[in-house]
Amino acid sequence: MMTKKRTKVFLISAIMLILSSLCYAQSTEKPVIPDSLLQQTQTTQPTQTTRPTQPAKPTQPTQPKEVSVTGVTLNNTPLNLNVNGTYTLVATVQPDNATNKKIEWSSNNPAIVSVDANGNVIAKAAGRAVITATSAANPNAVARCTVSIR
Repeated sequence: MMTKKRTKVFLISAIMLILSSLCYAQSTEKPVIPDSLLQQTQTTQPTQTTRPTQPAKPTQPTQPKEVSVTGVTLNNTPLNLNVNGTYTLVATVQPDNATNKKIEWSSNNPAIVSVDANGNVIAKAAGRAVITATSAANPNAVARCTVSIR
């Protein structure tokens, strides 16, 4: 009967003998490929390896194309008011799809007639003055209204 120590030594020796004979056989013998595998490799197309795709680069948000102001018109010109009278002028910017439709208002004689940032006109004293609506985007786009105050 074998002892545990002898059994271990025997098993290890047997495993080493099997492994060494396998290594020797692999190094000296020509490998044998079964016919079934050989037929499969002859009829199968090689697979093409592809590179992993790069993540898409973030695109810059497209800026809307700026549409320039070409002109400004007013809803009422000329304008007649009484002293202390008020009126709201409405400026229309051309073209309708202009990017910046801001209007700057001014009076050539604020003692006679004043105008605020919204086109609200106030008649202060008898006389005549000119209200000007100018495009903030294009200082050449201007509309004028002559105001007569009695």
